[in-house]
Amino acid sequence: MNISIIGAGWVGLPLAQLLTSGGHQVKVSRSSNQGIESLLQHGMDAKKVQLDQGEVVEADVVNLIELGQADCVVITIPPGFRAGNGHYYPQHIKALCQHIAPTVKQVILTSSTAVYPEVDRDLSEYDAAAWNEKAQLILQAEDEVRACFPAQYLIVRFSGLFGCGRHPARFVKHMRSLSSRSYANMLHQKDAVHGLEFLINQQICKEAFNLSTPEKISKAEFYKLAIANYSAETPACLPSLVDSGAQKFVLSDKIKTLGYQFKFSQIKDALAHC
Repeated sequence: MNISIIGAGWVGLPLAQLLTSGGHQVKVSRSSNQGIESLLQHGMDAKKVQLDQGEVVEADVVNLIELGQADCVVITIPPGFRAGNGHYYPQHIKALCQHIAPTVKQVILTSSTAVYPEVDRDLSEYDAAAWNEKAQLILQAEDEVRACFPAQYLIVRFSGLFGCGRHPARFVKHMRSLSSRSYANMLHQKDAVHGLEFLINQQICKEAFNLSTPEKISKAEFYKLAIANYSAETPACLPSLVDSGAQKFVLSDKIKTLGYQFKFSQIKDALAHC
């Protein structure tokens, strides 16, 4: 199968490598010349596709059109919230979709479980809501894919990502407090990549799926384990614990019913592979 990955970064590059090893023909994109050079060094067929203020940079449109001729197109680009550009995210997704061929068989958008509200219950794919501005923008981006490809879309919502180069123990120093009540909804990079590969090979369309580690564990316990597992530098100390926060737990039952087996169903095992 011919597959294009728009945004071959922390998730997209290992996905491209996994799909290539599985016999697929894969093309990828990054948004900078430096990123393209890195992909070429990995032996990837890489094209530059840069987005700017809701549009595809004109010089890169021809590259995007070429990428859009695939059987499957995976869009896995950061929304840009940390950089202050999140308000352009739905427009960026729409701009990308407008240059994907209508003959495509599957268009996958990697999204986020941030669309689920902070409530005391387990949440499935049907519980998404525009409960804050961030969730609203993410859902608008999802809707752009659905509108452009009503029979070919697939939404895959990741929980908080960690893994190679992103050890969660490094996040602790930025925390003022930590909930002993709330659950840690997290996902290892390996399950993000293998979960996507599974859904591509299954050729699933017209659905949304969560990818989140199945084990229920509190944020306090998760970061305690992360610190104990981290040996790269002097371990951080846990911030002050608070007995507040919602007991929101993101379910991944839907993809499991299709036969996907998580590489790490236990957080402890996942942390050992960071």
